[in-house]
Amino acid sequence: MQLLSYLSRPSIDYVRAVVIMASLNGGECRFMMYNALACLAASLVTRLGWHMLDARPISPDITWREWISIEIKRRTYFVVYQIDGYLSMLSDRSMTVPESRCLVHVPGSGPWWDNLGSPRISGHVPSQFDPNLSKEDVVKSGSLVHSFVDLCSLNRIISQVNDVLWKLKLGLPTYPHGDDFKPDIKFFKCYTPEDMNVTLPIRSLFEIGEFRRIHQMLDEWQRGLVSANKMKDIADTNHAFSSFGSYTHRIHQMRIRYFCLYTYSVPVMHYLHLANRPSFFETQSPNKVFADSPDVASLALTDAPENKAIYDILSNVFTERLNSGLLAYDVINESWRICVDVVYDLVRHLDCNQDIPLERYDQVMPFCLLTSMTVLIRNARICKHVIETSGDAAKVGNARDDLVRSTAALRRLWTLLGDLNHVWRVEGVEYLMRIMQVEEVVNAADLLSGLSL
Repeated sequence: MQLLSYLSRPSIDYVRAVVIMASLNGGECRFMMYNALACLAASLVTRLGWHMLDARPISPDITWREWISIEIKRRTYFVVYQIDGYLSMLSDRSMTVPESRCLVHVPGSGPWWDNLGSPRISGHVPSQFDPNLSKEDVVKSGSLVHSFVDLCSLNRIISQVNDVLWKLKLGLPTYPHGDDFKPDIKFFKCYTPEDMNVTLPIRSLFEIGEFRRIHQMLDEWQRGLVSANKMKDIADTNHAFSSFGSYTHRIHQMRIRYFCLYTYSVPVMHYLHLANRPSFFETQSPNKVFADSPDVASLALTDAPENKAIYDILSNVFTERLNSGLLAYDVINESWRICVDVVYDLVRHLDCNQDIPLERYDQVMPFCLLTSMTVLIRNARICKHVIETSGDAAKVGNARDDLVRSTAALRRLWTLLGDLNHVWRVEGVEYLMRIMQVEEVVNAADLLSGLSL
């Protein structure tokens, strides 16, 4: 109520208070409030014109206080922009602030900033942001701007993932309720879906160029990140905290940022590839979109009683598209293996950087753990089904090996989630994972993998 009472005369402090309240509600897993406050913050920064801060050159004669005021607005705007981007994915909506209207320089990217704050460790490392700078020179520069640009790049990819999945829904030559049905919405001139130029039926969304393009963008972004592990020897944790502003402290901050950035991409990769399944088009006659329907076993696993209970809980948090993807067993094998391998890579990433304190983990980490653990739980059940029913010795052997890896990874993430609960109070996520029978899956997998069938 206090936030609403000041809505008619917003100030910098008011916008920052809305952003902080949104983040706190997100940390407490109150996602409806999180989304409402984030949308309010995005509306405010647009209404105040902060999305056009650098539409015109800023006079070099401004005072230090004036420059600080502009820089605060830049940073607040970009915090709102990042939250809005991630929430657009979770809420299945377009971004409130489209990237085409973002006319704001990256915070702290001016030469007067970097020349003061970024030490020249080697002779020819540029002090301004350079998109062609190598990973090694990014670390040498000690500049945090590059990690922020990488974050903005991921936000752009997230918005495109959402757009591509909607194009697939509307652009394929099928309509809900049969081919004879066409919505008669004459007052929406822009309704006509974009033609995807796809011949149906297909065997995988990888046959569609837009899907391959967005996967490649996300994969290249992830592989292009500076490795947080490689900065371990430079950024001595204890020393970094005792020497604020020094080169080692800046490297420590850069390492934390790149550690968290990697975890940001994991749920996005899952979100994209969990859509590569027949049931994604359940309102559009899946058998007309995909050449192969899901087998009976995958449908039975999807319809299991515990899945329905989980779905009811997730419905209060995420949207239909994300919920169904987190529970589906009919994902095309090519995308399913990518989802599983992404989790294995995440576990390696966590193990290589396990010296980073839990207090430095980002708010996105619980969501990253949630999507990853749902993948591992499903993979363990799939492996169990293959071991119990398949007569192919090679398939059984591969399933047994995969089961061991999935179980170990699941136990690792489950332990981490418990540790985070003591620091961040993520009881909601932990309660959900208990309903998903994490401990039962791990124990059953341990027994099954040890049997000689």
